[in-house]
Amino acid sequence: MLKQSDIERERYEARLKAERDRGSSLLAAEQRGEQRTLIRYVHLFQDMLKCPRTAPETLLALPLAELQALADQLEAELRRT
Repeated sequence: MLKQSDIERERYEARLKAERDRGSSLLAAEQRGEQRTLIRYVHLFQDMLKCPRTAPETLLALPLAELQALADQLEAELRRT
């Protein structure tokens, strides 16, 4: 038989897990939105530089930091031209 304190602890842990899951989901959604924006910039910069576009699947496979670095690199190249 479960004690009241055991039941309360289980409820607390369930709420805590739900909050963490929700936070993780929001962060993932935010990162996906940022990723899509960066992909649009990469494609825009590639178009302006008259370079072939990198396949979206390839860009989606990159970590966010690498995608940002690629966008920064292309932007810098565009500024030099």
